[in-house]
Amino acid sequence: MTPEEIKEYLGTMVEVEKECYLHERLLQTLKKRIASLGQPKKFTAPVKRKKPSGESLTLSTGFGGAMLGLVGGFVVGVISDITIDDGMTWGVIILGILGLVIGFISDASDDKKKEEQIQLEYDSAIQNYNQLVEADKIRTDKENKALVYLNHEYTTLQKSYNTLKDTRAKLYGMNIIFEKYRCFTAVSSLYEYFCAGRYTTLGEAYNQLELEARLDRISLQLNVVIAKLEQIKENQYTIYSAITDANTRLNSLIQSSSRIEAGVRNLQLQGEELNARVAGLQATSDLNLYINAMNNQELSYMRRWMTY
Repeated sequence: MTPEEIKEYLGTMVEVEKECYLHERLLQTLKKRIASLGQPKKFTAPVKRKKPSGESLTLSTGFGGAMLGLVGGFVVGVISDITIDDGMTWGVIILGILGLVIGFISDASDDKKKEEQIQLEYDSAIQNYNQLVEADKIRTDKENKALVYLNHEYTTLQKSYNTLKDTRAKLYGMNIIFEKYRCFTAVSSLYEYFCAGRYTTLGEAYNQLELEARLDRISLQLNVVIAKLEQIKENQYTIYSAITDANTRLNSLIQSSSRIEAGVRNLQLQGEELNARVAGLQATSDLNLYINAMNNQELSYMRRWMTY
């Protein structure tokens, strides 16, 4: 291959690797989004509170009534002109019975108020619980509609990614590049060397790549490159540009998908009607248009290199 053909081939591999990177990031984003939707929350149903225990009829009623009888009877026996025998005793008995009756009435009234208060609290808790359950059902119903769309997008994107990986494998399988350097970071640096006119053979470019890697001028680990994107700009401009471009496209596609998802949530459709409407939206989505364009580009790569 001539130096120009090598440069062209390396440029193709940079583009293919960039699209693989973009597909992977999109799939990760969609997968997380799908996992976060349609999950109902768990609410604990309220339990009716029991009336506080420990209140004794003997204590509240008997003791109160007896004390009232004793005091009242004593007063009656002292200040009254007693006309019957044992007036003091009868006074205590009469007012004691009166105290018991009053105690019963008072306790019954208090018990009723407490029961009413407990019932009011329980009714309020049940109403709030039902409102939470209903609101969550509305939320999950809408999210399940959105999931129909997102799952459709994910399936389409996964098929596209599988095809793209197959194209990448076939292009690398031409054995133009040594196996060790068949990755996004390496082909980007090799392509940069050829574009700058620094080298005209792959052997020379491999040597320079190894030297710069040993001196830590460049990184061949993609996760490091992504984490230090701005720092690697000067020495690895090609992969910096490719990832920056892919990230811009990624954000645009995610925003577009989110807008469609929001619209699907409010569709008053179910079942087959919903599926048909979602299929129509998906067919004209930015993601689907991107995938179609990528598929056409892959075909042109295959026509160019598989007949070389």
